[in-house]
Amino acid sequence: MKIHRLLCHLLLVSACCLVGLVVMPPVQVQAQPPGQEAHVLHYREQTGKTAHTYSWKMDTQGNNVLITLVEPDATYTNLCAPDGSTLAWSMLASPHTDVRAERKAEILHVQGSFQGQPVDKQLRLGNKPWFQSVSYALGRMVALERDKASFLFLRSDKLELLAMRAELAGKEEVATTDGERVAAQRVRIKLDSLVAAFWEASYWFRLPDQVFLLYRGVNGPPGTDETVIELQAMSSAIRSAAVGAN
Repeated sequence: MKIHRLLCHLLLVSACCLVGLVVMPPVQVQAQPPGQEAHVLHYREQTGKTAHTYSWKMDTQGNNVLITLVEPDATYTNLCAPDGSTLAWSMLASPHTDVRAERKAEILHVQGSFQGQPVDKQLRLGNKPWFQSVSYALGRMVALERDKASFLFLRSDKLELLAMRAELAGKEEVATTDGERVAAQRVRIKLDSLVAAFWEASYWFRLPDQVFLLYRGVNGPPGTDETVIELQAMSSAIRSAAVGAN
């Protein structure tokens, strides 16, 4: 989700080191198979009095999936494995930002133009998974019945890695924007560092299909308004799947 930017506002965060050079191709987009509808979701994000909407689309790419997030001022693509981990990512944004990143074994290769400046570097992932599309990755965590996960996230404001952890936090009912109440799995995320006690946020995923419904978290210093992201609309393919599951 919009988490590419949400997590970028966290304070007191230390990032991983970076070295080296690499050249990479952009994320490759394949045509959707005939007769297969892409899954499209529309969300509204609000922090205080500031709000905007954005779209989230999932297409199949062989055994993997391509997540495309379109905001008013940026477009992000995430090529993800079936377990939710990210394989490649790109960001096209104003002003003058066109960045691509790709995992190669234990190294994350990042290159392109960032705010008008050339970028070409390597960041160490080690053996941890890379979750750039956090909502998709956590949805897969719920689907695969994993109680917890430790992962790395690339901050899009600094292009540095952030260590995080997630854990299941119980099942709850969530009120949707159309007035319904649905069963959902809550997932809590925290920083995986010495300042973990100072920040946390939560996601809620619809059961049993793990559609991302809601996010709540304070993404800034003390006194910052809470950020809320809510599902507004979905494609007919996702809606039909939900009806069939009930």
